[in-house]
Parts: sequence; C-alpha cells; structure tokens
Amino acid sequence: MNKFLLFAGFCITCFGCKNKIDFNPKPGSHIVIVGNTFADRMQHYGYFESILQQNFPDKKLVIRNLGWSADEPNLQPRPLNFGTMNEHLSDQKADIIFMCYGMNESFKGPDSLQAYKTILDNYIKDLAAHKFNGVSAPQLILVSPIAHESIGGEYPDGAAHNTDLKSYTAAMQEVAADNHIGFIDLFHPSAEEMKKRRITINGIHLNDTGHQLASGWMAASLGLKPG
Repeated sequence: MNKFLLFAGFCITCFGCKNKIDFNPKPGSHIVIVGNTFADRMQHYGYFESILQQNFPDKKLVIRNLGWSADEPNLQPRPLNFGTMNEHLSDQKADIIFMCYGMNESFKGPDSLQAYKTILDNYIKDLAAHKFNGVSAPQLILVSPIAHESIGGEYPDGAAHNTDLKSYTAAMQEVAADNHIGFIDLFHPSAEEMKKRRITINGIHLNDTGHQLASGWMAASLGLKPG
C-alpha cells in the first residue's frame, strides 16, 4: 500500500490539475464500469473501486463491472440470450457509468477515426437518453486508452501505434466535450510513465503497477484523494 500511495501522490501532482470532473455521487449510487479489456481487467485489480469507497465511506456505493474483452461501442458480442448492454445497465440501475474504449478501435488507423467519432457520439447519446435508475439519466464519464508500451523482444514497437492512440484520445475528448460529459485522459500520463518503468504485461494491457497508477490518474481527474 505504501508503494500505491507513492504512485498515487505522483499522479495527483502531475496530472490532477487537468480534466477535473464534477463527481459527487449521491448516497447509494450505482456505479457501473463498461468497456474493453482495460475495464474487464479492473475486476482483478481493486484499486479504483477501493479509492471510490475510501473517498465516500458513508455513501454505501454499489459498484459493478460489466467490462468485456474487445468490446467497442458498437461491437459487443455475447452468448445467446445474454441480454443487451442497456438491459444490464437497467438491471444494475446505473447512476454513473465509466466508459472505457479506444484501444481496439485505434488499430484501425486514422482512416477510421471519423467513423469512430460518429459511433461513439451515437453511443453516448443513446446512453444519455435512458433512465436506467428509473429516475434520471446517468452521469457519463469517458475513459481514454493508455499508451502502447514498447517492451522489446517479440512484441511490436509501440511508436507508430501511439500516433494513432494520441489521435483517438483527442477525438474521444472532443466527443466528450460535445456531449458535455466527463473525460479521463489515460494516454498522456501513461506515455510519460512508460519512459520510467514498465507498466504493462504485453505493451497494451496493464500490470499491477499500471493498474495502481491508472487508478490514481482516474482519481485525480475526479478530484478524489488517492487512497
């Protein structure tokens, strides 16, 4: 935990001043995380959930992770009769939704960037049009992908891919601003941290240290204490 506090303190100092989001969940709020492998793997690293609970110890927050590896806003393959994303968000009575996308889509390159913006915009508008909790539209917070870490060996170099990831992150921030929702930038702080230490298992999926750091960056954007 001391290591985590050191990491998180670094996060707050360097990145906490940017992209602040008005985040003050009501007591009993249902918080849902959706998205790709980054979101899916958060189930195995409880740092972000712990930060939320530690910052709001009396609010009895309910946190659910619906992340699914390789998910995209318009591509969510599931087993037969699994139910749609909106059905599951309704089941969870979602008040706040963290949406983690952009990594898979970035591999399609710059030619698909405009199409991605349109897809993402439509997805956000669809979520905002629903009252999953039966009372009000959810607070939506869009989370960018991390950078691609070059770790050598048989793994691909991340330099060229990072050019696309940077463009996709900027596009996501633009779409978030257009829809007046929160945006968390994980690309730039992760790119800087990758110059100092290894934080992924394969270049694009975070290791334990990486998840500690990412949780700190997310907390900083929400104006929360790191833990």
